[in-house]
Amino acid sequence: MRISDDPHEAAAYLKAGKIVIFPTETVYGIGASALDHTACRKIYAIKGRPSDNPLILHIGSREAIPSFGEIDKKELLSLAPFIPGPLTLILKKKVAELFSAQLKTVGLRVPAHELCLEMLKQVPFPIAAPSANLSGRPSLTRIEDVIDIFGGKVDLILKGEDPILGLESTVIDLSEDLPLYLRAGMVGFDDLLPFLPNLKRWKGDEKESPPSPGMKYRHYAPHAKVIIYQTIDEIMPNDSFAEIGFETTKKGLLSKEVLTLTEYARELYAFFTLSDKRGIKEIYCQEPREGALRDALLERLQKASRASS
Repeated sequence: MRISDDPHEAAAYLKAGKIVIFPTETVYGIGASALDHTACRKIYAIKGRPSDNPLILHIGSREAIPSFGEIDKKELLSLAPFIPGPLTLILKKKVAELFSAQLKTVGLRVPAHELCLEMLKQVPFPIAAPSANLSGRPSLTRIEDVIDIFGGKVDLILKGEDPILGLESTVIDLSEDLPLYLRAGMVGFDDLLPFLPNLKRWKGDEKESPPSPGMKYRHYAPHAKVIIYQTIDEIMPNDSFAEIGFETTKKGLLSKEVLTLTEYARELYAFFTLSDKRGIKEIYCQEPREGALRDALLERLQKASRASS
């Protein structure tokens, strides 16, 4: 395995059918050419990912989106403020050869991360890349955790600025007449409404084949039990607990106080990962305050708490 800070070298590995982990502005991704189905299936094996859980495809420019997915030009133009950025579009697939977990749709995203974009612009095909984590576990946001967990399992790790947002991208489905908000992220439902007035929240059956990652299977969960609290009076200190929130008891083996929802989002997964490294049994997470990122954070916390209960 090689660690490199050269996006051109990473692109060469991807062109050769290799597996590359790279940073984005959201979380680290583990990627391969979306035209190389053998390499894409290897990602599933490395992560232990269910075979019907789709992969998001990463591309180097907004202008390239219509080459791979069906989208109205006016609709794409209206979403320009969010692309590049933490927004994934589910579209009807235009290139049959693209890996899409047997779906007729693909999820396309243009990351807002300089090093990642430089890499993507060197390859003529989309890069299929779920978050770099073991399936069901928290996504990784620190290079040291990437190396610790995936060292020797992939061909190259692209080293650059760590993700600054900390949560996976928002996902919206534009493959049907009615646009659907599938997964909450840094781009909120209310952020998109002025541009997609008909946008609705997805209320489908989680037993269905998921059109987007993060919808059906265990996600975001550390080994420790996750407990959501509102006030510190609800925390029950013991000899193996951690706590993260706007107010904490400061008695945990790990105690992290955050000032804003943005900081909470940026720190959450790294806190989960560190807690697991320390062998902590319970993690108390304060319910997010009202604000633009509340939905995204609460969605992650609720899934993590259900998975560990």
